[in-house]
Amino acid sequence: MPDAWTSAELCDGRWAGPVLVRGLSGCGKTRLALQRAVFLVEGLGKRRVLFLVGSPGAAVRLARQIPEGLRDRIELSPMRSWIAARCRRLGLRYSPITEADRKRLWSVAMQSASSQLSLACCQAEWLQVQAWGIRELSDYLAMPSEGREEREKMQLWDVLTTYRAALDAEGLAGPDDYARMLSELLRDNPALRLHDAVVVDNVEDASLAELRLLRQLLAWQENDLFLLGEAAQRLHPAPAACRHAGIHLEQRHFELRRDWRCAQATHDWALRVLATCAFDDLDGGTRSELGVVGHEQGEGPQVQGFADFEEELAFVSELLERWLGELAADEIAVCCREPRTLRTVQRQLEGASVPVQVLDSAVESEQAAVCLASFAQVKGLEFERVIVVDAGTQSRPSQTGLATLCQERAELLERVALYVACTRARSQLVVTYHGQAAAWF
Repeated sequence: MPDAWTSAELCDGRWAGPVLVRGLSGCGKTRLALQRAVFLVEGLGKRRVLFLVGSPGAAVRLARQIPEGLRDRIELSPMRSWIAARCRRLGLRYSPITEADRKRLWSVAMQSASSQLSLACCQAEWLQVQAWGIRELSDYLAMPSEGREEREKMQLWDVLTTYRAALDAEGLAGPDDYARMLSELLRDNPALRLHDAVVVDNVEDASLAELRLLRQLLAWQENDLFLLGEAAQRLHPAPAACRHAGIHLEQRHFELRRDWRCAQATHDWALRVLATCAFDDLDGGTRSELGVVGHEQGEGPQVQGFADFEEELAFVSELLERWLGELAADEIAVCCREPRTLRTVQRQLEGASVPVQVLDSAVESEQAAVCLASFAQVKGLEFERVIVVDAGTQSRPSQTGLATLCQERAELLERVALYVACTRARSQLVVTYHGQAAAWF
């Protein structure tokens, strides 16, 4: 049973096959992942361990914690960066699609779309099609759907095939294309496998194609895959299950239920954001009721609303100035709801002489600075104090037909992203918004 195992026992265990460890924010999954990677080398004598994480920021911070003598045996990288780099080294000559390419080609594909289809809906369906590796209409019609009729799927298929044709014409590839190409290459050429153990943090954000690649990275053996994740923290819009990727967990799945980071009042508040949401267990089953035991020190979050964004940012600037007199700048994070608002917040804070660094690369500032990141970018990190800005209600697509389904997906991702951002704080959380407060506040 999950409760019968401590983190130390999971770390030092000898396992007959893949292991999955679940746990909500603050339960020590990332710390356990690092400890397991080290144990695989020091305790089990693994020659080469691949340690994959979700973001460049997390990779930078974790790299400093790997013992210096083990850094040539533990390869640490964000998952998608590693996949793309490995494909390039093996001569798989596809060009990675850029955001500008994506916008341009979707604009072309949407020209023939039915008025009932929104761009967000088509993009969400594209991720599902990519994850399942679907190229034929018959396979698409047989693909599991969430209440879609065949007529609606036919409308979507016309748009998706137009987009795929545009990608192929320009030789562009997305993350799932890279994962699929590399998986097929390793399956047919086992000698190209480089590692004898793989540890993956934030596995909930892996697509089905990426999970299949994880299984192909090494031959089946004891202590091969050690996966850590939580569906209630999934920011990838296309859920995938280990069993569908050939990763057979059997009874090797466990749950951590102690929050070592957040005060109980803070985590309870954050969980209310997810109160009406249903989640899977990362293996095709249903997640049990969400809940953790946090520490009792610390109060719940301060939630503050403002008339407009300018007033909100003025409050944040004043609060940061006060906090910087009490603790180091790099112990503070400001999390923004939308990536496009990061620069606006950055200009405001720099104008108030607040030292900030945008967490958009694997390079850290040489001087202590307040971390500025989107909700997604801050995943996997923690700070003493956190300010979550721009957390109010935003515009919604129309509540008709396929748009309703897309709206439900979008709202779930929005709630999860807010939960992730709010649970980065060890001692103090401030949540601000302007305009209308979100219903789940």
